[in-house]
Amino acid sequence: MKVLNKQKLEKEIKSRFSKLLGEGPESLTEANFGQVLEDVFNNNEFALNVKGKRNVSILIADLRGFTYIAEKAGLEKIIRLLNEFFGFIVEIIDRHGGVVDKFMGDSIIAFFECESDVQGSVLNVLRCAIEMQIAMDQVNYKGRELGLDNLFMGIGINTGEVVASVLGSDIYREYTVIGANVNIASRIEAHTLRG
Repeated sequence: MKVLNKQKLEKEIKSRFSKLLGEGPESLTEANFGQVLEDVFNNNEFALNVKGKRNVSILIADLRGFTYIAEKAGLEKIIRLLNEFFGFIVEIIDRHGGVVDKFMGDSIIAFFECESDVQGSVLNVLRCAIEMQIAMDQVNYKGRELGLDNLFMGIGINTGEVVASVLGSDIYREYTVIGANVNIASRIEAHTLRG
């Protein structure tokens, strides 16, 4: 089973087609269109064991004050603010080598490999979390432009062994991590103070 990193795949497709179009419209033929897509998919697939135990650092972040703001703000503002938040946070996670596992409402779950260097991985996740907290200034700036109150973020981090697998069916499936260490990260996050 192979799983695609959708964010990196999208960037690669845009880059390849921009390059092709820059060479002139005649350079974009049916043959090279198919070849570009095939190359992009082959180069961006993660070969993952369908079932297995892995050592990872799990990071779970959740917005504080979001429910209050969502109750009094319009739907369009809430969606814009969440997209701003996720935009900043996903970029930071990616820059630190993390993989976004999923969004859950106003929460995000990510994991970071730590098979070869646990201490280095933990320090990297901590740097990522600090940068995420600093990015909340930018998120709140965008929120104030929309006339919304400030938001805060709680972050829980845990490192340990998880079960990593593709779960789902032919209609929908995703690669995810599950287990006690994910639950511990969630419990830590639930006890964090805002900011």
